[in-house]
Amino acid sequence: MLRPATPLTILLLTAFVLLLLSVLSTPIIKSIPLASYKGVDFGVFGLCKNGQTDQCTGIQVGYPA
Repeated sequence: MLRPATPLTILLLTAFVLLLLSVLSTPIIKSIPLASYKGVDFGVFGLCKNGQTDQCTGIQVGYPA
């Protein structure tokens, strides 16, 4: 028998895992971009330009102008 808090705990842990995946996206882990557009992978803390070599911005809040 499930206690009343068990489904809510499972939901909370699932939400935490998804939040952790989004925060650890590009440029921290280059294989997990949030979005890609015209050869540029976007993440929460920066972006990476694809080409012959990956050029990533430093980890920062906001995107460079």
